[in-house]
Amino acid sequence: MGVKKSLRNLENRFSVSDVCEALDTFYGLIQPAARRLKCSRMSLYNYIEKHPELKKNVQQGREKLLDRAESILIQILDGSLDASTGEKLEAAKYIMSTIGKTRGYTTKTESEVTGKNGTPLAPIVVNIPTEITDEKNDGKRPGN
Repeated sequence: MGVKKSLRNLENRFSVSDVCEALDTFYGLIQPAARRLKCSRMSLYNYIEKHPELKKNVQQGREKLLDRAESILIQILDGSLDASTGEKLEAAKYIMSTIGKTRGYTTKTESEVTGKNGTPLAPIVVNIPTEITDEKNDGKRPGN
């Protein structure tokens, strides 16, 4: 099914408010909203592109999801949520490190590159003979 036919099919089946409700239910997440609407992710993305007011719903839903994830972290930190709820903590960390990047939540990875057995890498030195350098960049050999 082509993109136009798929989009037309979605528009015939759902109103903007139906799609808005599905997006709100799933905090602006496309895949579960598409599943609820029984359509593909791409069809839903295309529908959202055609109806820009839905982009705001996606953004607002994701902001609500971030707020909930932050709330879980706060509850864990202040002891009001049992720390053995590792699944909730992992879910909160996942949301924060993906969608939460806009709020500055990231996972930092540092890498150190070394030579054999952890020794420092030796610098590479390249000597260019003066007879092939062309300081004027005029295509002539130096001295001509």
